Amino acid sequence: MNFAPSRLLVIASILFAVVVGGCSETPDGGSKASATSSSSVDISPPAGVAGWALPESAFRIQWEDCTVPISISPGSISKFQVRFKNISDTSWPDPATADPQLKQGAYAVRLSYRWLKDDGRGLVTTYAGTRSDLPRSVGPGESVIVPIDVKGPTEAGHYQLQFDLAQERVAWFQDKGAATCVHRVEVR
Repeated sequence: MNFAPSRLLVIASILFAVVVGGCSETPDGGSKASATSSSSVDISPPAGVAGWALPESAFRIQWEDCTVPISISPGSISKFQVRFKNISDTSWPDPATADPQLKQGAYAVRLSYRWLKDDGRGLVTTYAGTRSDLPRSVGPGESVIVPIDVKGPTEAGHYQLQFDLAQERVAWFQDKGAATCVHRVEVR
C-alpha cells in the first residue's frame, strides 16, 4: 500500500496520541485521540462493537412480564422479576461483554425504574437509582428475566412505576423510541 507522506504523518500522529496521550470519550460515546493540542481525529469503531454505542436499530424491546403489586408501603423496597424480549437485530451486552477488559460495565445494557406522578407528567424520582445488570448478553429474539429492587416513594399517594433499559454512556431506550413498562401503584 502506498500512502502519501501527509497521510503517514496523520497515522503516526494518531498512534502517538493513543499510545502516549491516551483517548478521551466524546459526548456521543465515541472516542478521540488528540494528535496535537489543536486537532483531533475520530477513531470510533463501528457501531455494535463491544464497548461502544449500539446502532439505532438495537433499541427495540418487548415487555413480557413486569407485574407489580397494586400497592406498597411508603419507602419500602420491593423485589421484582422483570421479563422482556430483545426484538432488535443486535445483541444487548451484559457488563462482562460490554467491558471485557475492565469489567465495570461501561456500555452495558441495564434495567432501571423511576416513579412518576399518577398523571404521568411529573417526576417523583429519576432513573438515577438502582440499575440491574443483564445476567448475560441477550441476542435478537431472546427473552431474559432481570431481578430488580425497587424503592417506593416516601409519601403516600397514587403513582406510576416506569421500567426502562439503558445502554450506559449512550441512551435510555425510551429516548430512542422504545416503549417503557408502566404500572399504576398506590403507596399507602
